[in-house]
Amino acid sequence: MKKTLTIWVLALLGTATLGYAQQSEKAYKWSSEDEVKLTGMCLTEIVAPIKKELDASLALDENKFCSCMLDKVKLHYRSYEAVRTSDNSELGEKIGRECAMEALSFTGKSASSWSEEDNQKLDEFCFDVVLPMVDEKLTEDIRARFNKDTFCSCMHEKVTQKFDSFKEFIGADDEDFNVSLGQDCGLEAMKSR
Repeated sequence: MKKTLTIWVLALLGTATLGYAQQSEKAYKWSSEDEVKLTGMCLTEIVAPIKKELDASLALDENKFCSCMLDKVKLHYRSYEAVRTSDNSELGEKIGRECAMEALSFTGKSASSWSEEDNQKLDEFCFDVVLPMVDEKLTEDIRARFNKDTFCSCMHEKVTQKFDSFKEFIGADDEDFNVSLGQDCGLEAMKSR
């Protein structure tokens, strides 16, 4: 069983790459390219591992976390490159804790509501059933930018938060949820490339 405490460990370790810098009075002006790079790094190197370790009782709003991180990092660093080359993790750990506090929420589900078997069935369902149907509807251009792992990770998070088991999910006839799920996870899959 995954421990809730794992989020804190990963937040601390994941943001260690941010390092330590002298704080300025106001945020540095970053290029939009640097902002995109930091957001991408946040999503792939920090948020993705954290979300894999969260138990069902917690949810992490990745957009809120990465937006918080970007705002706080820009107070201390002149550029994305300065963040990547910094070698001290004190500030990174502080930012990670603060942003995790802002972006974490309780789902009301217990950590044990989904069994490992149900989790595996849901992942297989996404990759073997849902993605082939989605893939048929995508244009070549969109297909090249579509991240299937991100899509299924998003689907997994949303389904396990709404339903108590794989059987309940499969038996549900909730068209509004399915449409929302497809739209939200499709957008996530496009942003992560």
